[in-house]
Amino acid sequence: VAANSLLAAAMAAAPASPVFDGDVVPRIVAVIPARGGSVSVPRKNIKILQGRPLIDWVIQAAEYSGIFDEVWVSTDDDEIHMIAKKCGAKVHRRSPHTATNTASTESALVDFVKAHPNYDVLCLIQATSPLITPLDFQKGWDAMRRAKADSLVTCVRAHRFLWSVDKRSGVARAVGCNLAFEYLTADSPVLHEQWLIIHR
Repeated sequence: VAANSLLAAAMAAAPASPVFDGDVVPRIVAVIPARGGSVSVPRKNIKILQGRPLIDWVIQAAEYSGIFDEVWVSTDDDEIHMIAKKCGAKVHRRSPHTATNTASTESALVDFVKAHPNYDVLCLIQATSPLITPLDFQKGWDAMRRAKADSLVTCVRAHRFLWSVDKRSGVARAVGCNLAFEYLTADSPVLHEQWLIIHR
């Protein structure tokens, strides 16, 4: 799949569902959370990349995939709201408590579906994934549909060493890595970082 993303797993086979029955066409909605208070890279969701706001790359990929009935940006920010509309997305004004530094992405999704419950399948898209393509979305939906699964997670293959530092002791430990490998080789462990989630 393009951009080194891996369609990793169609999670948990779903029970019989109208989403996969016969000629029923499911209503598929995409949601792109994009709060205004980015800390590590301020205003990252609308930083210009190759002449376009960062968020525009995922909006256009989702639109051109042809699988979504609606593409929404969920934001608390006036400038992101305006840019998202110009890029062709619908905009949901998320509640302030879902847009803090400590709020989870899940809280933003719950906030969205309470306001917009008319969907069969919901796709979470990260605004910071400019290399995602329409084909990635098409392959993801096709994999989920063929498996009749209730959710699908895509991942990026991470063939590298990762470390975590204990806050109290300051001791660093390797994560998912065999320290017998001094350098990255073909036998080094491969981790997968979550990238895209589709569920119903």
